[in-house]
Amino acid sequence: MKLWLSLLIVLGGAWQPAFAQMPVVTFDSAKVVAGTALPGSNVIVTATFKIQAGYYLHGNRPTLPQAVATEAVVRGNNAVLVPPVAYGGTTQKTIPGTPQPIQVYEGALSLTVPVVIRPNAGFPIVLPGIIGYAPVDAKTHVAGPIEQVRFEITIPLATNLPPTNLKGPGKK
Repeated sequence: MKLWLSLLIVLGGAWQPAFAQMPVVTFDSAKVVAGTALPGSNVIVTATFKIQAGYYLHGNRPTLPQAVATEAVVRGNNAVLVPPVAYGGTTQKTIPGTPQPIQVYEGALSLTVPVVIRPNAGFPIVLPGIIGYAPVDAKTHVAGPIEQVRFEITIPLATNLPPTNLKGPGKK
């Protein structure tokens, strides 16, 4: 009986990696690209994602009726307001059976996230996000099931401000 139980445990462990598939999209990084992160200010954050080789995603406004749109949301909180995100550029891909090329994300995807920081904000600010997509196999052009990836954007307090007691040129 012990041998049978041990065999089931070993086989169960061997099967586990086959069922645990890595997501096609992974969060890469987020960076403040415009503005200074201070209470009462506005900043623009760029979030980037990697798309696994051999797959592509339909754009956030697909032209094919059966295509699943890639959609992302970043949530604000009581310290910030986050308007809808903007999606980075797509590439054109010719798909067999379609009259014209379609817009897809391949290799990477970027989001532009506007952030309005309220005067009472505490730092660092952590914004949860989620991206939903249906990965498409680049060889067969068959979409897989809808997947979601959760991510977080962290905005630290800006520390690169000039000192306030600087004297201008010619002043003593």
